[in-house]
Amino acid sequence: MVRYGRYQRKLYATFAAIACIFVVLFTLFTGWMMVFSQRANYRALLQQTMAAKTSTTELVTESIAKAMDDIATSPYAQQWAESTIGPQYYFSSSMLYQSLRRITANISNINYEIVITRPDPDSFMITSTGTLSKEEFFQTPLWNISQEQWNQLLQQAQSSQSKQAFLPVYQQQNLQYLYYMKQVDYPQGQPLLLLGAIPTNTLFGTSTNQDYSFFALHNSQLVAQNVADPKTQKELEAEAAWIDQQEATPMLETYQQYSHDGKEMFVLQAQHIPLKLVYIYPYLPLDKGVLLAIFLVLLLSAGGTLLVATVLSKKLYHPIGEIMSHVPINQNNGKPIDEFEVIEQNTATVSLLNEQLENAINEKDNLVALRYYRELLFTIPDWNCPLTAQQMAAPYCVALVEFIDEKDRFNEDDWYLQLQKNYLYVHVQGLRPQQNAYCISTNSTFCAVLLQTASHSQAKSIVQEFFSIPTITCRLRIALSDVQEYVMHIKDCYQQALQLMEYRHLLTNAPLITSDMVQDFCQSNYYYPMSTESRLILLMVSGNGEAISLFDSLVEQNTKERTLSPNSYRSLSFAFIGTLVRAFEELKTTPEELLGYTIDFSGLYADAANQKIFASLRQMICAFVEAVEKRQQNSEDNLLQSMLDFIYANYSMILC
Repeated sequence: MVRYGRYQRKLYATFAAIACIFVVLFTLFTGWMMVFSQRANYRALLQQTMAAKTSTTELVTESIAKAMDDIATSPYAQQWAESTIGPQYYFSSSMLYQSLRRITANISNINYEIVITRPDPDSFMITSTGTLSKEEFFQTPLWNISQEQWNQLLQQAQSSQSKQAFLPVYQQQNLQYLYYMKQVDYPQGQPLLLLGAIPTNTLFGTSTNQDYSFFALHNSQLVAQNVADPKTQKELEAEAAWIDQQEATPMLETYQQYSHDGKEMFVLQAQHIPLKLVYIYPYLPLDKGVLLAIFLVLLLSAGGTLLVATVLSKKLYHPIGEIMSHVPINQNNGKPIDEFEVIEQNTATVSLLNEQLENAINEKDNLVALRYYRELLFTIPDWNCPLTAQQMAAPYCVALVEFIDEKDRFNEDDWYLQLQKNYLYVHVQGLRPQQNAYCISTNSTFCAVLLQTASHSQAKSIVQEFFSIPTITCRLRIALSDVQEYVMHIKDCYQQALQLMEYRHLLTNAPLITSDMVQDFCQSNYYYPMSTESRLILLMVSGNGEAISLFDSLVEQNTKERTLSPNSYRSLSFAFIGTLVRAFEELKTTPEELLGYTIDFSGLYADAANQKIFASLRQMICAFVEAVEKRQQNSEDNLLQSMLDFIYANYSMILC
């Protein structure tokens, strides 16, 4: 059996590539499963830990809340709150102290302290170890709270609707206490302030030197964090904002679990205190054993798949080798010949002839179709249609392309323009296998590109490519018509493209002009030509009442026939105000001299966007025209009276 190694090597390389892809996918899947299993176990361990912490937190918050409620409902608490300084005041405080010791002693294994006081600065602090003045209380290192912190906590509690507030206290940047203040109001007297000092270990069930972080939220606001670091606080505020946007998922546990930004987050909602505790654990890094297992899987799968690839390539090559052993082949210098070279040599001539014949037929069809499409741009041809029924009923649009040479080379060298058009012809011809498109020259600097397209957006994307043709060095301006179905409407598309091209002097910055752009241009720009403004000023200064009709016509054309944007509306108002100012300047007078009152032009400019500005301007124009007309009438009466006086005086002299 004769073997020719080129095909065999290709076959082996193909199977080897497939084997490598399989090895990579299998290794990735196996590694993902191992990592997923490891992280699932890690999450399960965290869930067990959080379940224990949830129970502890619930017990702590329930105990603290119950202790505060028992103190608040104690009759001695109300008596002390409603009494003034005197025997009853001290007796009630003493009994309240006994109640505090009895209530806080019920649960000795929970570490927390409760302080009772009133808001006034003279009331002392009742603690479980005795009573202290506020000054002594703030100076005691045991409580570690200053007068400023107390005032801040009191202000937050009084301004809160729930009359509750929280304040963290840090020691060496680690959270030491979380102070919880609750204000209790009574029908008479002053309210009582119940201050709970909750150590970090009691509330969070852990110390602060752990590899995870935690923080507390009250009304979606960050009130405490494990480390008093500005950078950490900023990160935790972002995490708190993210948690606040999440919807709570129904779970059997009393906490919510989230995976976010490479961290595992557990949110505990305290049932008895308005506090939300959040624990953040980092993802568990990959174990070395898992990495070793993944590497072993990679080696074993690579060896097995490569062995299978070798066997399969030999099996598949066997039929080709048997055939080539019976085919006479001329070998050069003993070098192996490609197994398919003989087949390629025998079919090369037939393929070349078929290709030449097919190109000739296609070229003929393209020339006939191009001629027919060219006739459709200007009229409906009367000779036989070379198009299919599908092409006849297809949607078409026309892009009119103008070649603009900023170096003025068109008049000197006609070959340059023709060369630019040829580059466009070549590009459009390259689109023809996927898009039925033809480029037709219409005059010296224009050519029409006919596109068979399903939508205007698709045609627009095709036309946009014309601007990036590297061989075209002159500037292009294109007018793209709308898409119309049936081939007989190509003439209408061409006429629309001609009409759109007329706007090229107005839309100078738009290389591609469409009907939507023209419509937006007409609607977004107000109509107030300089000639019309000059005529309006002339009518106003001559006291002609047609000025009012002309102003009303301008307002109607800009408000009813157009949809002006706010900026265009304001610009039109500025233009009308400027016309009024120029009318006063034309008469060389002021509003005080002509109308008898002052016009606040700065106020008019400020209210230019107001919908009532046109009505105000109309009243001013009416007053202007009436004043000019009245002035002209008075001037004519004075002239007539002077003429009569002159006649009477001279007539009497003649009689004498």
